[in-house]
Formats: sequence, structure tokens, C-alpha cells
Amino acid sequence: MAEVDMFRGVPGFYWGIWALIQATISHIDFDYAQYAEVRLGEYWAWRNALNGSCKTAGKDVPLREKRWAQLE
Repeated sequence: MAEVDMFRGVPGFYWGIWALIQATISHIDFDYAQYAEVRLGEYWAWRNALNGSCKTAGKDVPLREKRWAQLE
């Protein structure tokens, strides 16, 4: 589980970049830019929680990251 958790945020980065590309080339009526913002936001929240920069900056860890960190 720890090895998987190390890469948990990577899909947010992947899909965020994909959505940015789609926002410029797609003809489908969908707000890809907003979707990219959400997915990249998930990635940055994960990364900041992983490297501890939330605590360093005095910010709270996002709720999603707190839930992931909870033991069941």
C-alpha cells in the first residue's frame, strides 16, 4: 500500500495535462479547462501533502488528503 500511495497523485497530473490539451483542440462542448483545474489541483494538493510544504507554509492539509492518510 505504501508503494501505491507514493504515486496516488500522478493520475491527477496526467488527466490534468490531457484536459489542457483537449481544451485547445477538442470540438466537444465540455469545459476541459475547468476539469484540468480540478485534476491538477488534486495533484498539487497531493504533492504538497507528500513533501510537507502544507505544514511548512502553515496551511491545512486538504480534506481529501486527510482522508487518504487515515487508517481504516
